[in-house]
Amino acid sequence: MGKHVIVGSGQVGGRVAVRITEVRGSDYFGPGASDQSFLGGGFVGPLLSGRRAMILSDPDIPHSWTYLPDVAAALVTAATDERAWGRAWHIPTSPARSFRAMAERLCDLAGAPAPRLGRLPGWALTAAGVVSPLLREMRETRYQFNRPFVVDSSAFTATFGVTATSMDEALEETIASSRTR
Repeated sequence: MGKHVIVGSGQVGGRVAVRITEVRGSDYFGPGASDQSFLGGGFVGPLLSGRRAMILSDPDIPHSWTYLPDVAAALVTAATDERAWGRAWHIPTSPARSFRAMAERLCDLAGAPAPRLGRLPGWALTAAGVVSPLLREMRETRYQFNRPFVVDSSAFTATFGVTATSMDEALEETIASSRTR
């Protein structure tokens, strides 16, 4: 899960006062997401072309996905609204969906063939981690994919009135971005 810390400062009685807030998102996806995103080019590209996309876990476990433009909107909101200071917030995130549900909806919206998903076995991840720092790190965070990983962003929405982009809109933008690469 990504973390973004926003710090503001000012003078109070000759001393510097620091105000901090933390803004957290789940696994990112959307236009501009790198191949390090679980729903990035290594997932979207193969699905759009009818090939198998490899994933790390059971394809039916619910998982929260945070849309990149929603990250930007939440950071701006938290940085410019006094109510944000002094606590952690979850970025507005749509209801959790499994890899399979994301793949099926993405393929449906794109007019692509039905998705084919392959699961990367744990031993392969461990072996690849010997040469890849990113995959080595994945051993530490794999738990997020072995059981439901659900982010509750209702406090952010209730406080600031900012909601997550609809999943269909987010996936359509992701598809369009993938096709222009």
